[in-house]
Amino acid sequence: SLAYVRSEQTRKEREAAIAAERAKLLADELEQIKHRTSVARAQQKAKEDERLNRETEQKRLADEQVKAKKDWLSGLRDAAEAALLADDLESAGEKIAQLKREEGADAVLELQKKYEARTSARDTNRRYAEALEARKKTAGMDRRQGFGQKLDNLEDIWKQAEAARKNSAWGQACSRYDDVISECNRLETLVGARDVAAQWM
Repeated sequence: SLAYVRSEQTRKEREAAIAAERAKLLADELEQIKHRTSVARAQQKAKEDERLNRETEQKRLADEQVKAKKDWLSGLRDAAEAALLADDLESAGEKIAQLKREEGADAVLELQKKYEARTSARDTNRRYAEALEARKKTAGMDRRQGFGQKLDNLEDIWKQAEAARKNSAWGQACSRYDDVISECNRLETLVGARDVAAQWM
């Protein structure tokens, strides 16, 4: 009958409307998921970019630090050479000792030979007096926190210097006294830094 047909038509229209509404809700939900995924990916990319930028900056700073130290050591070596040419043995000895501490004894072997060849008993005795005073300042240092080994190493250098001086090996003795003075200065700096750090603990 006509009434039945219209009833079926109304029912189907209602079902179609419900289906359309459900499809719209699903589409909206899908868009929200896509949006959240897009935001999450953007955030992840931003974090990755930040990490890469940080690593790049760290590498740049590390490279600059290496270059700066290389330039400094090169300048120190040139200054030591100039001091030798000017016969300023005290300045040359200080710089050679510093280079030795930074680069190792083998790296300054030729410079040290030139230096030792020019030193005399008088030069050695003057450096002995300076080294003795510097060593006295380390006598009461606290041996804790790794300083015991450093102080023992200082004592070994002192004994080597004394043995060379007693054998009239003036150049070798003078070099070792330079090492004593350099090491004493380094220990004083380290102790100062340790004391400052202890105040903030």
